[in-house]
Amino acid sequence: MSSRCVSWERRGRTAEGVAVGFSIVGGPMLNLATEPRWARQQHTFGQDPETVTRLGEAFLTGVRGDGVGPGSVACVVKHFPGGGPQKDGEDAHFSYGREHLYSAGRFEDHLAPFRPAGVHGGRGGHALLRHARGPGG
Repeated sequence: MSSRCVSWERRGRTAEGVAVGFSIVGGPMLNLATEPRWARQQHTFGQDPETVTRLGEAFLTGVRGDGVGPGSVACVVKHFPGGGPQKDGEDAHFSYGREHLYSAGRFEDHLAPFRPAGVHGGRGGHALLRHARGPGG
């Protein structure tokens, strides 16, 4: 999947959303799919931080264009600071799945896709915090 394709796809869907009155969309999900048992992998752009970052930026650009206004839709990037490494692959929406394990010191990898999104966020975006607790908390 190319960033051009993602951006093009999002522009089409944005036009549809604006036409029916949407002003915000819950996405993209910028989590890395690093836990093979995690059931939400299909909602991500994969496990590689660079690929997820590139495709996430394309999504945001396609949806918002030059900024949030009457012809665009604001985005809520999910799930900061990276909700893919759920302990035992559980779902963080439930109390038994709210623990993250950033194995091999990969926290920075999971954070990477959110950095450029923060730049986009400065133009009217939002971030949804993860439904979990990190190690020790």
